[in-house]
Amino acid sequence: MFGCLIADARAKSYAGLAQARVPFEALLRELQVAHSAAHSPLFQAFMGSTGYDLPLNVIDNPDGSARVTVMGQANLYAEADVRVVRDLFDDILHNFVQSPSKRIAQEWQYQQADVQKALDLGQVTKPGNKVALIHAEGISLTYGQMQPRIETIAAVLLANRVKPGDSVPTFQESTADWVCFMLAVRKVGAVFVPLDPSAKTERLAMVADDCKPPVILTDDVTKTKQEELTATQSVFLNVSTFAQPRLRPISIRATPDGLAMIYYTSGPTGTPKGILINQAGLRAVFEGAY
Repeated sequence: MFGCLIADARAKSYAGLAQARVPFEALLRELQVAHSAAHSPLFQAFMGSTGYDLPLNVIDNPDGSARVTVMGQANLYAEADVRVVRDLFDDILHNFVQSPSKRIAQEWQYQQADVQKALDLGQVTKPGNKVALIHAEGISLTYGQMQPRIETIAAVLLANRVKPGDSVPTFQESTADWVCFMLAVRKVGAVFVPLDPSAKTERLAMVADDCKPPVILTDDVTKTKQEELTATQSVFLNVSTFAQPRLRPISIRATPDGLAMIYYTSGPTGTPKGILINQAGLRAVFEGAY
């Protein structure tokens, strides 16, 4: 329980303070800590300390109050991210002060308002006019354009009875819109299977046959080549014709342990081999890269 841990920490702190009369030099010698008389021990302690991405400090004030500071590396965290950590720490303190008997191992219950904010699909609309994607040819999409596009594609997939776990190959050129296709497929819980339009016909047909998709996404450029996939009985959907924006958000059907993507390689025998990546793994790749 939190109250017991606080009492234990207090007892250990006071036990340590009881030894405060021992000369500092004697402690250094006893503990065999390397030190120098050329500068103060405080300087050594700070210079030798371990750096952390998100250090949290509690500083006591003379009037009995305390000041909590949280710092974060600017190249890793935005100011809003650091505020989240600060607010969580403040929330934890308030909860344990009100219920000292609460067990530390108990599953933490976040504030409902914070949970709703994290789940709010409308978050993407805040920077609506800012550019989200830029293609090499200069074509770009803003966040405001990207979200309705994803919702529209997802709605068409659901209308064509695409279910979580179904494979959905995307036979399309690499454009800014291609990212929307991938996110829409993931949103409905389906499995994203990228098809390279420059690949050989036989290879594309083998991939399509292997994953047995209910639908295959094409665009205005690749729709003329879809006959190359005649070995499959899938329905072809030209995403370039999905012009009507979907305004009502579609709930996310993907799960962390669900399959997110199948990436086909040539394989040692020349037959395409699928590499399976789940949702949590793909998210880790994105977070690590960006």
